Amino acid sequence: MKRKVLSIMLMLVMVLSLAACGKKAGADAQPTVKNVLENISKVEANTVTCEFVIEDAEFNMAFRITGSNQDETHGYATIEMKLNMDPYVMEDYAELTNMYVINEEVYINVQQILDFLTDLDSQFAMLSAYFALPGDYLVVTLDDLIALYEQMGIDISELNLESMQSEEWNEEYTKAMVEVFGNMLDEYAVKAGESAVTITADKATFTVNNDNVVAIMDALAAMDIENYFMDFAEKIDKIDGTVGNTAYMKEQVEGMNEEIKSAAEEVKANGVGDDKVNMVIDMGVNGTSAVINFNMDMETYGETSKMTLTMTTTPDKASDVTVPVSTMTIEELMKLLSDLGLM
Repeated sequence: MKRKVLSIMLMLVMVLSLAACGKKAGADAQPTVKNVLENISKVEANTVTCEFVIEDAEFNMAFRITGSNQDETHGYATIEMKLNMDPYVMEDYAELTNMYVINEEVYINVQQILDFLTDLDSQFAMLSAYFALPGDYLVVTLDDLIALYEQMGIDISELNLESMQSEEWNEEYTKAMVEVFGNMLDEYAVKAGESAVTITADKATFTVNNDNVVAIMDALAAMDIENYFMDFAEKIDKIDGTVGNTAYMKEQVEGMNEEIKSAAEEVKANGVGDDKVNMVIDMGVNGTSAVINFNMDMETYGETSKMTLTMTTTPDKASDVTVPVSTMTIEELMKLLSDLGLM
């Protein structure tokens, strides 16, 4: 697991959420989203903690994921969960599973998932007896992932996997992302206006609500979103020495501009109806850490639901990452499922 991978993951969330943070600038400098992305890409993100919560009147579920690198080839992650949904009530976080990344192998604690379900409800105890696992941790190798992609019909033959694991590749990938999506978000910020985007030296706030949704849709409709994504794919193909990213991206985004224009016209003509939405995304850099806060409240048919996401990165590292002793391969797991008549 490369150190920069966590930074890239952070930036992906930022781009998809239209979020950004401010860069320390001089007195006369105007902060831009592109400045912000450059600042984020420099954060030493050895550890990322992410908490995701969904709740409404009858349901509350939360996940907390912490991933940490020990060095460039060793990493560790935990996934915790709490739940309030009758009859299942977990007031405090409990660990759902943990996993290790060592060189090109991923170790997922499947036995811990079964134990978690048993602790949640004793009726699930039969699962542990039914699935007599040959090992606690499932080992997934790079070859396993390639085989899985092939089974799914995804062609990765042109990808330079060895190059993609290098520090140089990560740096070039990050640079391309900053360049393309920094320009895209800066254009969006200008066209959408201050009711949708505010940027200071330390933080940017992206807001979507019933009052500004028309201005936001007009801004998006006036942009060539497809071109930004195609530009990014072409840059990555140059880094990879392939053409696969461009072909895939064209298939995914073709027609997006027209769909956005159509949606903008519909919102302008019909409004947003009785539904209410308020979404705010704040992002900033605090010392050696970067923080994203996402909050969304929705009211549909008189019922309110909430979604929150908090992501924090720090330079802290995992203290010790070692290969688990009790393991099983995908082939062993598939054989078990086959013997049980489940495949």
